[in-house]
Amino acid sequence: MKRKLLVLGCVALVLFGLGLYLAMGSGGLDRTDRAFEARLDAAIAPVTKALDQGQAVDQAMVAALAHRLDTRWHLYEALEDSQRLDLFPPALAAEPRLAESEMATWLLHPHELGALPTEMTLTATLTRQVPGTSRQGTFYVFRFRVDPPHWAAGHGQMAGVSGPWPADGPMLTWSELAPYDSATPDQHLDALLAEARS
Repeated sequence: MKRKLLVLGCVALVLFGLGLYLAMGSGGLDRTDRAFEARLDAAIAPVTKALDQGQAVDQAMVAALAHRLDTRWHLYEALEDSQRLDLFPPALAAEPRLAESEMATWLLHPHELGALPTEMTLTATLTRQVPGTSRQGTFYVFRFRVDPPHWAAGHGQMAGVSGPWPADGPMLTWSELAPYDSATPDQHLDALLAEARS
């Protein structure tokens, strides 16, 4: 009887593992990420579709999307991939403005804040060695908040870090949604880098 229960337990464990593997392979665990990426793609589709079809791009549409925190960085990347950065407003192509959008987009993800910050301010620009490399990168530290009824409104001003810039490798943009005043900008960045190294 014990042996039969042990065999049944092993079979159940294998079936559970197989189900988990299949869910991961079919996108079950990253469905949110794919839906989020599709949402960003849809927002800039009027521009990317025009480029793909060889049509004229509405410069007013590009400017409007570049001014939006949730689409600026995604649009910039798409235009860079299409070798059409000439369409992007130069003032919004400055690294701090791209970092601001990259940070905001990270916060917008459903696994993070799930919303754009009500207010976000760049508070520090710091240089550090990028983990796992010999190169130096620039990191931008932001202070941000959300208003009620958002669940994180009670956190007050929070800290987030975008980088390393230039963005020619994996980004380490991150926030613990910790109170901004709980640490210095350097300490907030050091926490990010410690997390990246672990």
